[in-house]
Amino acid sequence: MRPEQRREVRTMAMTISDNGISLIKRFEGCRLIAYKPVAAEQYYTIGYGHYGKDVYAGMHITQAQADAYLRHDVAKFVADVNCLGRDWNQNQFDALVSFAYNCGKGNLVTLTTGRNAAQIADHILLYNKGAGGVVMPGLVRRRKEERALFVTPVHNESPLKAASDYKIGHLYHTLATLNVRIGPGLSYRKLRHSELAANEIGFDRQKIGCLDKGTPIIPQDAKTVRGTDVWIKITSGWICGKQGNKYYVE
Repeated sequence: MRPEQRREVRTMAMTISDNGISLIKRFEGCRLIAYKPVAAEQYYTIGYGHYGKDVYAGMHITQAQADAYLRHDVAKFVADVNCLGRDWNQNQFDALVSFAYNCGKGNLVTLTTGRNAAQIADHILLYNKGAGGVVMPGLVRRRKEERALFVTPVHNESPLKAASDYKIGHLYHTLATLNVRIGPGLSYRKLRHSELAANEIGFDRQKIGCLDKGTPIIPQDAKTVRGTDVWIKITSGWICGKQGNKYYVE
């Protein structure tokens, strides 16, 4: 099935990896005796920032209990990232869960709404201020690590691409058979075989114009569509270079 013919499906739920848990642990720190970071707090805190009415003055826990509290608490933010309905690789997902654990669901939604992956990576760094708008060195370090993880490709994955990464006039090749459309996006009409340029001839059983896998192309333009998809202008029309985390032109 060609990428243009796929129907949108619900993103499979993900969970945080041990790498993501380790990132959270490094910045949260662990306290095995209940404490109040601010005297005016209603409840005590313990472990890796576990806070609530189940924590009381003088409470002691083991390291294993602290780890269990963290796994329990982080589940809420795992669900929040899954609720965004976006396709993330594991590193992106881990970075966003860590961000949400520290900044909350509201800031997570603000960070990701209407932005592609490259834009999200850059905006993560802006969430580095504490009370009163004061830049906090600890938050600066945490945001830098979260961003670094977010932009790190997972094993055997193509590097993060935005429209600007496809250089005009450079040579690329298709990684799959791709339909050609009159505009950038799935909503545009597919070209007929007879409408393709002589050097871009291909067709499927319905005589729809397409490029075979391995076809060399030279982009004339590239545009980002729906925040994460990248469409490339060729002589005849537009082809999909990237859809979510899937790459069709390299």
